[in-house]
Amino acid sequence: MIFPGDVDIIFAMKYTSKDISDVKKYAERLQTACDEMLGGKPKSRALEENGINRSGFYTILNGIHRKNASEEPDEDLSHPAWQDALIYDISGDQNVYLPPDFEEELKSIEERFLNPDEAAIINAFYQEQKSIAEISETLGIAQSSVRTKKKRALKKLASHKDELYHGKEFTVKLSSLKNAQSAHLQMLSWIQDALDWLEDCDDEMKESLDSLDISSEARQFYHDNGLVTLGDAIKYDLAELFELKNSHISVHTE
Repeated sequence: MIFPGDVDIIFAMKYTSKDISDVKKYAERLQTACDEMLGGKPKSRALEENGINRSGFYTILNGIHRKNASEEPDEDLSHPAWQDALIYDISGDQNVYLPPDFEEELKSIEERFLNPDEAAIINAFYQEQKSIAEISETLGIAQSSVRTKKKRALKKLASHKDELYHGKEFTVKLSSLKNAQSAHLQMLSWIQDALDWLEDCDDEMKESLDSLDISSEARQFYHDNGLVTLGDAIKYDLAELFELKNSHISVHTE
């Protein structure tokens, strides 16, 4: 039987000094990751480099949010890392893992799919952290135009979010898969052409020799030798047909 006082002893025995030491080390790594995030490093990179599980980190954050739900929010609600802010505005998801080549892939997508004004606005607003008013003055366009172009640019980036989320590795694999798909489709096309040709040949082989535009002598020759269809006739080469004609030997086909 376990008495009430024994419960505390049992639970206390579950955790050793090593366990507490491990928690301390985890807390130190977590603090380092948080300092890096506050310094502008993307969350996923700071967590990965310090060996912090992302789901565990977000569990801690959610717990703190629930505990502080009744408190007034801080004035500064921005993401310390511009990469996290951009991804959130693209997808509405704060928990996205950013690949090491995120910035390189973003630049590539901007060059391919965004016009100069859209790319300039995205870079100024997120990377340089300029305000809409500052961007408006720099580009010499109305603030409403800046907002419209920014919204349009984010929509374009969202259509390429897989490339942003997975980086160059994704685009290389996608290109490889597309090439393989194209090769397979070409092969299937060739196979289908071959099957169609064989089907046409099969139909032609069943065609009666009487329906062909041949002389009456040739038709009689085929009849005399038991050759009824085109398929019967092409079983023999020209020399064999001459031999049949000269020998007047009846041929019995299978």
